[in-house]
Amino acid sequence: MIEGLSLLAALATPAAELERSGEFEVVTSLVLRTETMSSRDLRTANRYAECLSLPYFPSEAQFAAKRQACLSVLRDKPSKKLVEVAKSLDTVVQQSPGSEASLSVERNRHD
Repeated sequence: MIEGLSLLAALATPAAELERSGEFEVVTSLVLRTETMSSRDLRTANRYAECLSLPYFPSEAQFAAKRQACLSVLRDKPSKKLVEVAKSLDTVVQQSPGSEASLSVERNRHD
């Protein structure tokens, strides 16, 4: 189960408040947190995330070609969990074209 995105340094302050104050917050890191993912799948997911997001998130017009090139890091028969995470990463990238944030996947930590 994907727990969701942790937006580091983002969404901490409502946009309207930032606009009033004249301050801007820049998202520098996006972390997708997930449960029960093997170490191998986690490494693969991070290679996919890195490929998809460097040097910046592709534009809508570039997305299909960039995604196709990055799919080579996935195994022939990726696990259901890895496919789910890859789809979530695709969604994040498509929603923020041009972003220079680093994108990664981590296991959810239970304290």
